[in-house]
Amino acid sequence: MKNPRLLTVDDKHIEVGDPFILRFNGRYYLYPSTSDDVMGVRCFVSDDLINFTCYGLVAESPLLKYAYAPEVIYYNGEFIMCTSPRGCGHYFLKSNSPLGPFTFITDNLANMIDGSFVLDKEKETGKLPDIAYGNMYHKALDNVIYAAPKVNDFTCYRNVPCHQTCFYHREMFAERGYEPKYNVRADYEHFLWCFYQRKARICYLPVMTASYEGGGYSETKEHRKQSAKQHREITEHYMGKGTVLKFRLIMLMTLAPLRSVMAENKYFSTVYNGLKTLIYKSRK
Repeated sequence: MKNPRLLTVDDKHIEVGDPFILRFNGRYYLYPSTSDDVMGVRCFVSDDLINFTCYGLVAESPLLKYAYAPEVIYYNGEFIMCTSPRGCGHYFLKSNSPLGPFTFITDNLANMIDGSFVLDKEKETGKLPDIAYGNMYHKALDNVIYAAPKVNDFTCYRNVPCHQTCFYHREMFAERGYEPKYNVRADYEHFLWCFYQRKARICYLPVMTASYEGGGYSETKEHRKQSAKQHREITEHYMGKGTVLKFRLIMLMTLAPLRSVMAENKYFSTVYNGLKTLIYKSRK
């Protein structure tokens, strides 16, 4: 599918990649990758999200030649830009206006490409989350599985984020890795250790962070029995038998076994996950 809308620079149509749009005070600011010989980052401005006008360069430097995937956020009264020139690391810049001029606040960081921002809601500490997680696309079900936006005791018992969607700070594994005796539930046990013992700071990202084919080691009939046994042992260790019994009764009264069948059925999973997502959003 081809986008009929074209961006124009000096009365010439140009093709751009990685467009990022910032909405600020009712106006839209589009920052695309720089694919020509211009040494900087351009910005296009729109009042209706349809017609964009080229403002020009909002950041200029020889270091910004082929500036890939720029992103801009408004944070603590300033506009912060992240970009990855030639995909060889990242620079951060700041400005008092979305139209610049943006000036460097870091040297080249991290030999990676196309970075994004993760904002820590607990601003007073200034620390990044220990674990960030998001939603998952399930290929076998052809459906997006939405994660619980808040981690609490019941989330840890029933709806812990799928490990494929989780990104851990290295300290979470440097201090303690997986427990080998849990051959099916090692990732689950480690998440609960991070939450209960390490008091990990956990952040939900409302985007899809993983694509999962389905099946695998833990999905066989034999290993599902082991999974149930290990789940009970792990939850009783971290939550106590009383809390686990309470949650088991809640799940029985709310027809959890039937809901699990629906969630794993290709025909019913879309409806089930849609309803689950509405419930999550209503709790915000």
